[in-house]
Amino acid sequence: MAFTKTAGVEYGTPAVVLSTTAASGSNQTAIRTDGQIIAFNTDDPSPVGAAASVGTSAQASRQDHIHLGALTTQIIVSSRTAAAGSGDQAITGAGFTPTSALCISYDNDDLTAGWGLIDDDGDEYVIYTRSAAAGYTYNPHLIQIGPNGSNTMQAVWKSFDADGLTLTWTKTGSPPTADFVLLLMR
Repeated sequence: MAFTKTAGVEYGTPAVVLSTTAASGSNQTAIRTDGQIIAFNTDDPSPVGAAASVGTSAQASRQDHIHLGALTTQIIVSSRTAAAGSGDQAITGAGFTPTSALCISYDNDDLTAGWGLIDDDGDEYVIYTRSAAAGYTYNPHLIQIGPNGSNTMQAVWKSFDADGLTLTWTKTGSPPTADFVLLLMR
């Protein structure tokens, strides 16, 4: 916009900018009270990543936007019988591809209960206890039923799938049925 002069006053295009610091400016032109400054842009916003970062735009975004990362969960109750033996088991019904899971397993015959965690990097961890006197046992399986070692059902995470996850089971001896509850998360 060209400068104009009215009654001895020079007017310029408003150039007040948004910044993280204040500055007094140096030019000798006036801004009309009905002028406009640019405060918003019309660019598509970048997705918000997992790590915080400082924006680089000189204007604020005015677009409608969403915040990614809302927690989606689904609880699934399932089991694995000794007759099913070793092998893969697809657990479905989540309605999404999980990125982590919390598992609570129990064996009413042996009064054993435990919990395990898995993330999408494949890191597994389970803790279970036979009784208060026996203390805690740690094991790199998502599910461990029958902790005596000779009659067990153990499950490791194989994959997160479009509607749940797949477990790979190993059966030793004549274990009880592995009953478990999964909290799947994304």
